[in-house]
Amino acid sequence: MIRNVLTIIYMLLLSCALSSCEDSCKWTHYKSYHFIDCYEEWSSFDLRYNKMYNVFLIQFNAKQRYYSTEVQGLYNPEQTVENLNKFNELAAKNGDVGYDWEASYMIGSGHLCRTAIYPKITDILITSDCNYDESHPAETSLNDIFVAYYQSFTKFLGNIDHSDVYPNDGSLGGTRKLCNEIEENELYVISPLNFALYPKHPPTVCTGKHRITVTLTDENGEVHSATAERDFSQPE
Repeated sequence: MIRNVLTIIYMLLLSCALSSCEDSCKWTHYKSYHFIDCYEEWSSFDLRYNKMYNVFLIQFNAKQRYYSTEVQGLYNPEQTVENLNKFNELAAKNGDVGYDWEASYMIGSGHLCRTAIYPKITDILITSDCNYDESHPAETSLNDIFVAYYQSFTKFLGNIDHSDVYPNDGSLGGTRKLCNEIEENELYVISPLNFALYPKHPPTVCTGKHRITVTLTDENGEVHSATAERDFSQPE
């Protein structure tokens, strides 16, 4: 079973980021006045099963990214005024105010500033096409079986005291809990990068292949689903 999902995901992300970084990569710094410096608009996602770590990974498909004034020169110097205004609108909507910190950025390493998805997620549902156990027939909710790991930024936003928050800590907001225990607002402002799912125990009825479906509902009422297969008869 997964003991440290956070470490696993960061290893995967770091390897991907650094694989495209040439020898000329250098660190630079910039001032930020927001906890989140980019919003990533999505309308679909992919679900993949990672056999090495026995987790299902959610990957959001980005339609557009909206950057703050402070980072647009690093990530998108040609960003339109409309997109900058959209960032400011989302930052105000989420109460992302009152920050003043110095962020680090490795030139040439890709998209690394703190990012949140837009629109927000309001609900998550996990199902299987097979009977999981006696209490979970096919196509019924497995939210009390599957554990989710995600980075939620909600608690760092709004009218709060920022004095004990160190924004440069990339692990802030890391959360692990059963899907049926997730509070609705926890998925409002989350990272698009770190979203993993795994069952707390294997199936006991159909112990072979399962097609696991994840369904996400966004704040506009749109429903998005993706499916991935896992063969539970294979040893972990």
